[in-house]
Amino acid sequence: MPPSARAAKGGTDKVGQSGDGVVSLLQLPHVDEGVATKLSRKKCRSLADLLAVKGAPARMEALTTAGMSAGAAADVETHLRFVPRAEVFCAGIETEGEDSVVELDVVTCTVSLKMARGPAPPEVSTDASCTPRHAPRFTALGS
Repeated sequence: MPPSARAAKGGTDKVGQSGDGVVSLLQLPHVDEGVATKLSRKKCRSLADLLAVKGAPARMEALTTAGMSAGAAADVETHLRFVPRAEVFCAGIETEGEDSVVELDVVTCTVSLKMARGPAPPEVSTDASCTPRHAPRFTALGS
């Protein structure tokens, strides 16, 4: 079956916005269904939407108006610092022996990207104690 004949699946192409909605917010510490619902009413319908809010003070305000305490909002902000960020430097698609890409061609995709997490670059921070530990049901993991 040619790729053009395949039916498109529901959802969008944006990362973190594929219809998961408030479910992606529930992975954050101190966020329950009520807080996630209140955040979704304030246009933060997913984790990607919350990360798109500019500046920590604006995110803290959104979290506290959704019913979280200041300490819990600070924990969420600390946790959000460790969400992976990808930066694409260059990407290219090529076919062997042809100038254009047509249906059913075999293509080679080359992508150069940089993954970053946390306040320091990965090559600087090698201490395992700087990663967040959020496992409320397994308290032996926390310090």
